[in-house]
Amino acid sequence: MGKLIDLTGQTFGKWTVLKRVDNRKNHPYWMCLCECGTIREVKGSALRDAVSTSCGCAVIYNDLTGRSFYYWTVIQHKKTCKQSNLLDVPLSMWQRTRNHF
Repeated sequence: MGKLIDLTGQTFGKWTVLKRVDNRKNHPYWMCLCECGTIREVKGSALRDAVSTSCGCAVIYNDLTGRSFYYWTVIQHKKTCKQSNLLDVPLSMWQRTRNHF
C-alpha cells in the first residue's frame, strides 16, 4: 500500500474533507461535509476517483416539464424523497392535452 495522502480541507464535488477516520478493511475513510450540511464517512478512493461527489442531494433527474406522453403533458416536477413511477404522480401535476376518454 502506498503512502497516505492527506485529503483534509480538499473539496471533491460537493464534499469537503474534514478529517481522517479509522480504516475499514485496510482502506482509509474520511469524515466529509456535503454542501447541503450532511456529514458522512467516505472512502478515500471514492473521493479521488469521483465515485462519490455528494451525499445524494445532487442527484440529477431528467426534467420532463413540457414533454407530452400520450394525452398528458408534464407541467411541473414534484420533488420527492423516494423514487416513484409516473403512475404515482398526483393528477394535479399533469395537464390534459386532448379531450379524449
